[in-house]
Amino acid sequence: MIRKSVSIKDVARKAGCSQVTVARVFSGAVRVSEKRRNNVLAAAKELGYSTNILARGLRGGGTNSVAVFFVRASLGTGRQVPDIISQLFWDNEKKVSFLGQTSSDDVLAVILDDLLQRHFDGMIIELPISIKNKPFEVLKKFPAAVIISAEKQNSDMDQIIWDRTSGIREAVNHFVKTGRREIGFLADAEMNRTKYQAFISQMRKHRMDTLKTATLSEAWDMHDATSCYETLSSLKNAAFPFDAIICGNDNIAVAAMKWLSDKGIRVPEDVAITGFDNDSFSEFLPTPLASVDRKKMETAHEAYKLLSARMKNPGLPQKTVRIPMSFVWRQSAG
Repeated sequence: MIRKSVSIKDVARKAGCSQVTVARVFSGAVRVSEKRRNNVLAAAKELGYSTNILARGLRGGGTNSVAVFFVRASLGTGRQVPDIISQLFWDNEKKVSFLGQTSSDDVLAVILDDLLQRHFDGMIIELPISIKNKPFEVLKKFPAAVIISAEKQNSDMDQIIWDRTSGIREAVNHFVKTGRREIGFLADAEMNRTKYQAFISQMRKHRMDTLKTATLSEAWDMHDATSCYETLSSLKNAAFPFDAIICGNDNIAVAAMKWLSDKGIRVPEDVAITGFDNDSFSEFLPTPLASVDRKKMETAHEAYKLLSARMKNPGLPQKTVRIPMSFVWRQSAG
């Protein structure tokens, strides 16, 4: 008797959980309780699920599986896109291995080589702008691969350009149109290089002074809400220099709004603010937070379509898709 192939749905049903939870367990995600993880692994073992993909891969055959790697996977927003991608593949009976975060090109190359040895049928990878040649050499060996990055990479692989600059330009345009003249950029300029360059460029198009904002942006160290609040607090009794702020993410924007409120500075009457990421909490704040939408759902679906097409037909011409992020007006922007 031929044994029926075991699917993620079978494992989820056996373990009494969702397919997403099963995906997270097999991808090594930390957001799963130990009890739930053990239940999933036990169900998978009983059904013979976890050994199928590994055995086929080590024999050198196809594994009916894809790998998804996002460098910023530890961030809440950074995790949503690979989650959506994974679910799309799981729904179509493709097994997914999800990984995230790495400290260097060398480490990334080693991780990619390990995945290559497991004979994944395809790879979707989000790359930082600063990536060098070594990881690309390994990526070329995958049967199919899609790169997601803020800028076009020097590669002949299918690519999605996750254009964060469009939303920044739209935010600057809105502030200028509504009469703001001292616009600041609150974020680490090095970590947010493309955003910062778009900000400076758009300010210059409006013939706005950028010297002061550039100096502050490069000098201030703001990675999260806590560091943002501490940095703003270091101004002490100095007059706040901006009448509008573009923040590197929504958490920084919330911290800035709290600091301004503590100083008796009104949002948006005195200072208008926009965040970046369009996190779900943004519209539910006492003063709803304007933000830049990352187009997470559109990006995930486009990545899924590109890789699926490439796996079916490796001879397709290379394709590059640009997905522009967009400014979302809410009350904080004035």
